[in-house]
Amino acid sequence: MDSISEEIKQFNSSYTPFSSISDLMDNLRSNNLQVLQKGLYNFSFALKKIIGKYNSKSTIDVSKEENLFREYINKSPECEELFNIWKYQQNNKIVILETIILELLTKVIQVSKLIGFKTNGISINRIIIRNYLKTIYRTLSSGNIYPIQSTLRLLIAIASHSSVTTKELQETFDFSLKSLNKLLNIRRKKQFAEKIDKDDVRSLYIKFIMSFIIYGDVIVKKNVLELKNFLNLIFKDMNRDSYQLVNYVFSNLKKHVIDDDELPRTVKINFFNSFILEEILKIYKSEFKEYINEEEEKSRQARTVPDVIHEFLLYICCNPGIGVCFQDAGWYTATAKSSISKNKNIRIYNKILSKFITVIDPTEDLKQQELLLSILKACPELIPIFWQTVGLHMSFEPRLSSKWLGNIILAQKIISLPIPKNLVNVNNLQEPPSINNVISNIFPPPISRALLSRGLQHSSYLIKYMCLMILCYSFVKLQNVVEYINNIKYIYEQKYFNQGILENNGINSKSIATSNALITSINTSLVVSKWKEYSRLLLNEIKKNIPDVQIILSLHHQISDYSQLNNNSNDIDLVAGNDLKSKKDLILGLILSIIKFYHSYMNEALLESRFDFGKLITNDVSSMSPEIQYNLLELIGEISDLKWWNKNENNKTHLSTLLNLYLSTPFSEIQSLTLKILIKMLSRSSIFKSCTREISIWFDTMKRTFIVPSKQRLLIIDFFNDVICSVVQDPYKIVDIMLEIENQCKKKNGYIEKYNEMSLLLNQNENDQSKLIYSLIVYPSLNALMKYQGENKAIISRYICYVLISICDLTQKVPDYLLATISKIGSEFNILLKSVNELYWKENWDEIDWISASYQYLLRISYKNSSSMDIDNEINELQVKNVQSKFQNIIKKDSNLTLQTLVKFLNQLSPGQFVYILPKLLNELEDEKYFNRVSEYIRLHFPYCGSLFNYISNDFLKYIDSNKWSRLLQRIPFRCIFTNFALISNYHQT
Repeated sequence: MDSISEEIKQFNSSYTPFSSISDLMDNLRSNNLQVLQKGLYNFSFALKKIIGKYNSKSTIDVSKEENLFREYINKSPECEELFNIWKYQQNNKIVILETIILELLTKVIQVSKLIGFKTNGISINRIIIRNYLKTIYRTLSSGNIYPIQSTLRLLIAIASHSSVTTKELQETFDFSLKSLNKLLNIRRKKQFAEKIDKDDVRSLYIKFIMSFIIYGDVIVKKNVLELKNFLNLIFKDMNRDSYQLVNYVFSNLKKHVIDDDELPRTVKINFFNSFILEEILKIYKSEFKEYINEEEEKSRQARTVPDVIHEFLLYICCNPGIGVCFQDAGWYTATAKSSISKNKNIRIYNKILSKFITVIDPTEDLKQQELLLSILKACPELIPIFWQTVGLHMSFEPRLSSKWLGNIILAQKIISLPIPKNLVNVNNLQEPPSINNVISNIFPPPISRALLSRGLQHSSYLIKYMCLMILCYSFVKLQNVVEYINNIKYIYEQKYFNQGILENNGINSKSIATSNALITSINTSLVVSKWKEYSRLLLNEIKKNIPDVQIILSLHHQISDYSQLNNNSNDIDLVAGNDLKSKKDLILGLILSIIKFYHSYMNEALLESRFDFGKLITNDVSSMSPEIQYNLLELIGEISDLKWWNKNENNKTHLSTLLNLYLSTPFSEIQSLTLKILIKMLSRSSIFKSCTREISIWFDTMKRTFIVPSKQRLLIIDFFNDVICSVVQDPYKIVDIMLEIENQCKKKNGYIEKYNEMSLLLNQNENDQSKLIYSLIVYPSLNALMKYQGENKAIISRYICYVLISICDLTQKVPDYLLATISKIGSEFNILLKSVNELYWKENWDEIDWISASYQYLLRISYKNSSSMDIDNEINELQVKNVQSKFQNIIKKDSNLTLQTLVKFLNQLSPGQFVYILPKLLNELEDEKYFNRVSEYIRLHFPYCGSLFNYISNDFLKYIDSNKWSRLLQRIPFRCIFTNFALISNYHQT
């Protein structure tokens, strides 16, 4: 609500309502100055109560005041008494009445609009406009603060009353008065952060100007916006204005100018020129904020003046089709005539913004940085211009300073901007954009090859890191661009190939009616060919902008040498505090990513350097951070000729190092990526050439703890590594042995019949028997096992046993090859393979027992009858006493059975003893982890020494707890249960 003068405030305490309309009229017509003054104050206060009720929507009863006003208007429709008083005051220079009469007229106009006397209000406004403007001009030029404020409130009331009076005031008012602009400089000495009810002269004058924008029609707005030195002057020094005023101005400019579709856009653009935008930009320096009470402060933060300006500029500068932002041609050169700027060498659509971006300060103010990035994102055509103008004055010479860091971070963010969505219209054939425009979006011209090289060789690790970040961002952008280009090529090829434009068969004298069709076809072919060639040309140009790969490789060597990094005690950079290992990890991860990009797009440079990628796989890979591991694995996955059998400084092959990472990492993503790379790496070798599915079996079995305990994994890794490396050194001998085994199997009639039967069952029509043979590592692994002299030979044998069984189940149609291989090993080393019955009653299986178990399993699924498969499952008294004694010992020692005691007990049992004691054992178990250990014993021994369900008799089920039996079966994998069920029919109790 508008404020009143100090005199009115003093009078409020003695306010007395009028008893009747006659009382009011007598006061307004009185010749006594005191009576007249009191009457004006009382009337003004009555109107103030009415305005207060309507503005605040309060429940205060103002019916008496409203009735008084209605009676007065009915009695004096044009407020003749008030205008007489105003004339009287002006003629006699009565200062005490000057402010109050202006305030009273203001309130009369406002109340007439509120309670249904708008027509009378228009008449009053016209009287003032037509008869009292000179008086108003004199007051505004007087320099007296209170009369000026009251006069401005009167003008605001007139302009905001109706569009009719707004238009008439705009057409009549003399905006060329020199004193008007001075009003913008009259402000209170100190601005307050709290809510202010009393406006200063500057605020009132700005609101008067804005009233034409808010309440005027399109013509009024157009005229005001085109007036020189009027509305455009309000932005100067606005950073010193309160939050309320700034928010009032810009919210109304957005609503009534920018969003007014009837107002011509040319008017908006001419007003918001680069000079005005620069003035608005200066308001970012304001420190004023919104006033909010304590309750509001709990739920939200107070908005600031920079917030208001930022939202406004983002809206008018970053939305094509709104404000001063136009839809551009992306990375293409503008073609419209209106796009020619003052510099005839540059054709752009966003000429205003091209000047505006040169005055934005993106490194000192994050909001201005966001504004710049949003403009460049919305108008990609401005990026080359930005680098040509602002970029040339930015310092990118590597030095450890906040200014350099700010510049380099800004460059990273500009490089990261997305590819324009409207880059290419796939519906219309379009040639590629200028390579220089594309390169300036990927590798900014100010950041030259020489600068990056100096940065990478700088003594500061922070500078090295930031330069690597720039390279990494640029390569990621290059990757996106190349993918985009490839997509465009594919779309064009599909589109025009399907239409028959590019088909040679479609171009002949019969199908082409005119020469124009032939010319169109040739032009189309040329455009598509340009897109095909574009990637190569782009990469050739980019090679000139990136550092020599030797600098990257040298930096990798330097960073990888941790002792050298640790000795550099003078380094005080703050990359990750003072943690040198963190610095190393950050930089090393970036280097690996960049080397991968060099390999993908600049492979010739890497080939010329003769770099051994195996050097990247150091012995400490498992101790690296997950980020480093991931980057390293992604790079290794791209190398097609990696010599994985070569050894590192600790005499470990790259294969064994990666295997150790695969088995030791706690991160599933690293593990899956490592496995993918191992499979990809080995599938290229002749060892697994025709059986790539087998690779994952060898590795997957290693990580099964019930087969290979965690403590024994290094043993299995070393064994596997030694075997596969021996095959690499001399593969021909192994190939000859496998061909011999293969020919031996094919000579048997039974083999061919089984093979054809399985092919029919699996719905496979091909008869390529050569694909049935397993990898070149199977025979050498069995051979190496027999020659192995170290400890834990049984662990290795158990591992190989499960690999052979899985190979048969998952990759082989028939087990004949594997049976022949085991038989050959047995004859070569004079091994007597154990029968199923021997295995059933054998405790603590050794390496021969595990190989025998795999052989007996393969024999059974081959449907060959043999006496070695017969089982005597009747337990004798000696066995009963033995197993009962062991069981009683663990029960007596541990009233609460421990997991360690259970595992030790199970390891001492033969499968036959296990089946006998299982009902009693389950009765003692409660915890889930104990059931898991029992299920592991079953998975290790059954059905390799006979199907478990062959030994489940009625007596067994009578003594076992059905609930616990069910819990145990639920922990056994389906594949194991299925195999045991499938092989029941092959066993007969004897």
